[in-house]
Amino acid sequence: MAKGKRKKREDSLLESYWKYALGTMFKEVPVGECRGRMPRRPRKIDGVRLDHPVAEIKPFSGNANDFRALIAKVRKAEVVEVKFALNRGVIGQAIVGKYLLEMD
Repeated sequence: MAKGKRKKREDSLLESYWKYALGTMFKEVPVGECRGRMPRRPRKIDGVRLDHPVAEIKPFSGNANDFRALIAKVRKAEVVEVKFALNRGVIGQAIVGKYLLEMD
């Protein structure tokens, strides 16, 4: 499956989950630092859902200040990693994403 189609399908799965769980969801949230000699793109979590009465989905890009203000207020976040098949790699991504978000 082409990368663009896969991303669209993952976005639709993320939105379906958000409709079920509600709250405020930020998409493509960067976590962790990119250190070392080789420049790398930051690691991103597919979604971070905050338990908040305002139900909306918005990209992290352009809304970083909103994200920081809201996460400081609610102090509870849910890391959402969207994939079509559950395997060790997916579980590892979710665990590492949660850990990096807690560190940030």
